[in-house]
Amino acid sequence: MAFPKEYVNYGVVKLKKFSYYNGVSVYKDLYNCTELHGFDGSSGGCHSAVDARWSGDAILVTMGDGAIRRYSDWNTFDTIR
Repeated sequence: MAFPKEYVNYGVVKLKKFSYYNGVSVYKDLYNCTELHGFDGSSGGCHSAVDARWSGDAILVTMGDGAIRRYSDWNTFDTIR
């Protein structure tokens, strides 16, 4: 499964700050967004996002521990260390 076309076409991702970690919001228009899965503050911030951007129809997320996740949909990612 890939990201729905309206999200890819709108092209906006934003870090969302929570108390102990950052997640990623993906927008399909000015008012509607969905969160990527797989972030939490349980591991001292290493499961926290520090940067997120579109790359074609995938989203690249740089994590607190320096790893890069390539998301191909809301739940599926490959990790590059």
